[in-house]
Amino acid sequence: MDALYLALVTSGPDPIHDRITQIAARLRRDNFTFVDLNQRVGEDNFNGILSQFNHLLKECEVLIGHNLHHQLDFLIAACVRSGNTARFIQLRRCKILCTKTLASHYHESEGKKASTTLHALLDELASIPLSVDPDAQSQVVATEIVHQLIFHRLQESPNFTRLGRDLVQIRACLKI
Repeated sequence: MDALYLALVTSGPDPIHDRITQIAARLRRDNFTFVDLNQRVGEDNFNGILSQFNHLLKECEVLIGHNLHHQLDFLIAACVRSGNTARFIQLRRCKILCTKTLASHYHESEGKKASTTLHALLDELASIPLSVDPDAQSQVVATEIVHQLIFHRLQESPNFTRLGRDLVQIRACLKI
């Protein structure tokens, strides 16, 4: 499966009033990962960066990110502000998988309640600490690791047929 991992750093929590300050994306094909985009974002270079991101988006089957709906809210707001309606439409059509949602279902299948923050998941699943305020590149790498580990564990779960396969193929890959 060709997947595009996405991570954003923003100036605050509100997609309407705050802005994207960093964007990182990693395109994974089969068993190889290509680091393709890691940029600081400003008003003067946003359209160029968005164009690069959309080029990568066309190459993938699914867009994967942590708390992805929130990140997409920022991208969509930025598209609207910059008048990029064509790119907005492309974002609305892509299949998505949110690792935060995937983690919630994984924890549920294990009968436990645990944090679904990227920091906590990386520590829980791989015993890897993530810095307190990671840049977009660190977040996108962490997202890829968390996705791969959760997916692997779901496949090993006795409930995988019921939970994992349906979750990955139907529920989590819904169009936004």
